[in-house]
Amino acid sequence: MLRRIMNQLPEVIVLTGFRATGKTSVGRLLAARLGYTFVDADAVVCERLGGTVAQIVARSGWGSFRQAERALLLETRTMTRTVLATGGGAIEHTAEWRRLREQCLVVWLEADGATIRRRMAGDAQTMAQRPSLTGEAPVDEIATLLARRTPLYAAGSDVRLDTVGRTPEELVEKLAEMLAAKQAVRHRSGPMTQGPPETAAPQEGRAMSEESSNAIRSVWLVTREYEGLAGAGGVKDVCRQLAESLVAHGGCSVQVVLPRYGFVDAAHLGFTPAALGDAEGRIGGRRFGHVFEIDMHYADEERRERVAAWQGTINGVRIFLVEADRFATKRGVYTYTEEDELEVAWQRAGGGHFDYFAMNVLLQKAALDLMILLEERPDVIHCHDGHAAILPAMMRENAGWRAYFRRTGAVVTVHNAGLGYHQEVDDLDFARAVTALPERVILSSRLGGSFDPFLAASPYAVLNTVSENYGRELQETPDDARTGWLGHALLDRGVHLAGITNGIDPASFDPARPEQLGLAAAFDVSRGELAGKNVCKETLLQRIAATDPWERVKQFGSLLPEADLPLFTFIGRLTSQKGVDILIRAIGELLPLEPLARFLVFGSGSPVLEQQLESLTASASGLNRVCFLRGFDPLLANSIYAAGDFFLIPSRYEPCGLTDYMAQLLGNLPIVHRVGGLVKVIDGETGFAYDENTPEALALVMGRALTTYADDPGAIRAMQMAAVERIARLHTWEKVMDDYLLLYRQARKLYPAGR
Repeated sequence: MLRRIMNQLPEVIVLTGFRATGKTSVGRLLAARLGYTFVDADAVVCERLGGTVAQIVARSGWGSFRQAERALLLETRTMTRTVLATGGGAIEHTAEWRRLREQCLVVWLEADGATIRRRMAGDAQTMAQRPSLTGEAPVDEIATLLARRTPLYAAGSDVRLDTVGRTPEELVEKLAEMLAAKQAVRHRSGPMTQGPPETAAPQEGRAMSEESSNAIRSVWLVTREYEGLAGAGGVKDVCRQLAESLVAHGGCSVQVVLPRYGFVDAAHLGFTPAALGDAEGRIGGRRFGHVFEIDMHYADEERRERVAAWQGTINGVRIFLVEADRFATKRGVYTYTEEDELEVAWQRAGGGHFDYFAMNVLLQKAALDLMILLEERPDVIHCHDGHAAILPAMMRENAGWRAYFRRTGAVVTVHNAGLGYHQEVDDLDFARAVTALPERVILSSRLGGSFDPFLAASPYAVLNTVSENYGRELQETPDDARTGWLGHALLDRGVHLAGITNGIDPASFDPARPEQLGLAAAFDVSRGELAGKNVCKETLLQRIAATDPWERVKQFGSLLPEADLPLFTFIGRLTSQKGVDILIRAIGELLPLEPLARFLVFGSGSPVLEQQLESLTASASGLNRVCFLRGFDPLLANSIYAAGDFFLIPSRYEPCGLTDYMAQLLGNLPIVHRVGGLVKVIDGETGFAYDENTPEALALVMGRALTTYADDPGAIRAMQMAAVERIARLHTWEKVMDDYLLLYRQARKLYPAGR
């Protein structure tokens, strides 16, 4: 039967499923019947890394194994006439798996937990060679991993085959019957996808089922940032680009809720007061025709705060700005400004708002009440970072909200899990009073003694991070210590952090349209047409050499206007997390060794690091070779991206990273510490990467980049073009959006766990 349909089969058939489900034995037999090549993914990874799985994990940890496994999945696009048996955990590489499914047929070999335990117990050799993933006893680990992976197997396969009670030969015959039936239906109805166990249903049938039960039509985003309105980091870009992609490509109705900060002129931006309720009142000295009140109790005081809302639409996304005294007095998104400090001495510039937790709770409560007042019942509420992570718990634990939003799912995206980013609070009595959450929820959501919004969200929402590798670092490595062990605390609760690498909108950084970026000339990296990039470099260097005052930036040091010399660039916050201390020392080491290298650093942050950079620009070796521009200006940042040859990202940790995308789109090759989301930069192909984050290692890889620049300019151009091609193929929001739609569907199926 297989021979009759093999001409209609794809080039690659992928077998997935838990351990001991027969992937290897079925795969070998299936390949032999088809005349295909059989590839065992685990065996290939072990051969490449040198050792058994146990030896590799003991030597380098699971991270090394998973990284090689991820790379192998991407190779399926070049495989021909192959049956690939993947490891049981490969399904967790969600982005790579989605791309794999675009051209491969995926078969899920399924077995229940008892059968798997029995099979594994009878295979002592496999048990010895496969170390534990979770540290649990085998019985408990099987249950934990099955619970985590089964939804992924179901969503990520085309055919589902029950292996219980069948020999490999019987399974191959059964698979042949299913594939033949699949092809017969394909001729009648078009492309196929997964159906019930041991069936392959038409995609049309699945789509109809999803349309009636689980299609995503309405999404609300709750965030403290949105590009073009208010921002302090990458969250603003993610929220806007994801929202607009869901509208343009996902067919969704998207609403966004964020505060109306004091620096946002809503009326000037075209927003109008929203008609909500019948009451009118004053907020911050302004009269609003429609206001409503929100309970914001303190531990010893019952109280309410008055709010209103502005509404507007940007590129198809409906946006609500929450008006409240607590927001209107803020000149910064998260921190006090120099102006605040001049008015009130204790409001130190750069310090966080004293009422940060109340601001977050007010936003989340206002968002929920806003939906009720508008009679909106969204399919999913997408909560961004710790600032909005309590919403799922409040939505499920408050009787009124629980009934109204009973069919609404929740997703919480962890943009940064580092210490100081959780939005936790030490005062548990205040947390209980202002959130109105039950005491059991408050007490069970403690991390290091503080109430932690991410832990509070974990029973009620699907949680994800902004790159697969960052999620792995948080839950599989000691790097989680940087978060206060949040990742491991979630893992202890059975919560797996899905990883979805952020995307980017290439059109927003297209140098072929220089006017929108403020560039001196146009160029096209994808075609290797870079004459305009050289003009951009010459223009910027001439501006720096002139040492004229900048409007919003202060310049220290200078650079000679020699555009043929290599230029290293850095744009970002000057903090230890961004590895700026490592960068400064690496520059100091490289200056006497590489007389042609030039360095341009743009940003602000730690006064200590700022002073060190100022001193470096004035040093004998740094004179006319190191320039520090203190401050920030988005158009100047674009000019630096376009002028630079190499872009330095020595971060100690980096959940995803967007600046590497921006640099690549403007022909500036990233040099990255291979950590978190920065692993998407492929060493020698789309940039340069290094593992040990020391000044010596960074200086070494910068030296390697300089050698390539001098000896093989063709290789540099090929890397620039490859980087842009890879972004277009894998990392646009149009593609990443599909991963979020999958999370949204999972969230709608999630029932809140009791506590």
